Amino acid sequence: MMIFLFNGRIKMIKNKHCCLLVFLLFGIPLLAIAAPSDLPIKHWLQVQINNPQQWQQLSQLVDDVRRQPSGLVDIYADTTTQQALLNAGFDVQLKIQNLSHYYQQRASSAQRRSNMPLGVGSMAGFRTIEELDAEISRLAASYPHLIHAFIAGYSHEGRPLWVLRLSDNPQQYEAEEPTVWMDGLHHAREVITGEILLQLADYLAAAYAQDSQIQDLLNNRNLLLMPCVNPDGYAYNQQIAPQGGGLWRKNRSTNADGSFGVDLNRNYATAWGDAWAGSSGNPQSTQYRGEMAFSEPETAALAQLWSQQHPQLALSLHSYGEYWMFPWGFQPTPIVDDIWFREQAALMTQDNHYRVDSAWNLFGSSNGATDDYLYDTYGTLVYTVEVGTQADGFWPEPERILPLFQQLLPGLLTALEIPLYVPPILSVQGSSITAEALNIQVNTHANTPVTVYCALQAENHLSIPGILGQVYLSLPAHPLLQGMSDENGQISWLLNMPEPLPSGISGVALQAFVETASPRLSCTQWLQLGEAALKLTTRAYCP
Repeated sequence: MMIFLFNGRIKMIKNKHCCLLVFLLFGIPLLAIAAPSDLPIKHWLQVQINNPQQWQQLSQLVDDVRRQPSGLVDIYADTTTQQALLNAGFDVQLKIQNLSHYYQQRASSAQRRSNMPLGVGSMAGFRTIEELDAEISRLAASYPHLIHAFIAGYSHEGRPLWVLRLSDNPQQYEAEEPTVWMDGLHHAREVITGEILLQLADYLAAAYAQDSQIQDLLNNRNLLLMPCVNPDGYAYNQQIAPQGGGLWRKNRSTNADGSFGVDLNRNYATAWGDAWAGSSGNPQSTQYRGEMAFSEPETAALAQLWSQQHPQLALSLHSYGEYWMFPWGFQPTPIVDDIWFREQAALMTQDNHYRVDSAWNLFGSSNGATDDYLYDTYGTLVYTVEVGTQADGFWPEPERILPLFQQLLPGLLTALEIPLYVPPILSVQGSSITAEALNIQVNTHANTPVTVYCALQAENHLSIPGILGQVYLSLPAHPLLQGMSDENGQISWLLNMPEPLPSGISGVALQAFVETASPRLSCTQWLQLGEAALKLTTRAYCP
């Protein structure tokens, strides 16, 4: 018996001679093609989901999926799962059988048509892991005055995690300049993403001498490019499919059950765990989130680097779909900065016409992801960019590499041109509150004294006697506390309450912020009565 495509529907055929007939009529690669023994052959399937119940049922059967806004779901599954979907009553469309081999054959056919090598590397037109590392070395050696390559850490298998810094002083981090972060290949099979970042580095460095606009960008940015977050997974795809088309997604860490790999883009701390949908606790799942947040050396290295060089802007490249997505991915509730994120995305997509929306609305639930973490932790203006069309898939044809980069380039340049401000970092220390007195100490960590404001907000936005209808605590002439930090970047207030706090209020929220012409950096923390403040969150708002 064989599974076979007819008019976009899967049919079961028992004729033992059907294989030759299918190949002659449709040219569809068949299951007889060899694959590594530990990896089942995956096909590209589609089903239509019309309600949450169908999605829940589908989620119990498959995990390697991509949801489309239309309700269609792309599924990458082997023949066993394919049959399980049919048995469950799903109307399954077979798009491509043996997807990995299809990608190989497509690239090979393109090379034959042109009678010359296409693309940039020897793996279906893409670079091998060795060629990728060689290109990083070439860029750093060719443009030492603009590009510095450094190692942020090492992968599970010991491969270096290379980062390129592009700047007029690339050897050093200039804290007074905003940091822009771009990464690719979180998922090992999304091969166009790393290539776009290598192309971008080459383009910017080559054009620097003649283009005053690019000079201005690199002179005033700490631009960090990480072409390959997941070198182990990328190398594994090269091992199992040296002619291209490898479909391995995760890294290659060893799991407790003997399986391999963690989905690095489900391993970040924000909304990590089983309390949210969008990842899996099953180590064999393609969306396995790991044993704990930052359990993987790759994500831990990025978190460490970001803690030292906070990104004001970040683009995480993935494929495919032509989406320009922003937080949240773990919940449908819009972020506070939803309008601002949409406005900036509209500028970045005005040439490529990518679809703009939250990750939740475009892609469905995903928790523990890069963009949610960067926004939640640093207030970063962050987007996940899904590069290429559905037809491009995970391994675009080699002649599509340059057009896809050119399509995305105006948006990348626009992102670099967004005015970004590095405000002084605020922290609130030593603050305490009782019903009678308030003690606040704010540190700005600024190079020069700045004006700091503080406001107090009652629990649950209750009104406080003295300022009718307002949420600020009534202090004598100080609904907002204001003061200038000293040369050490510190400012303190010690005030007596004009009257005890109203009954039923166990504490207040303290907000400290620096107001400049634009933008604002604020710190907010909850002050429990009689206790020092414990929780601090920081937001950076860029113009």
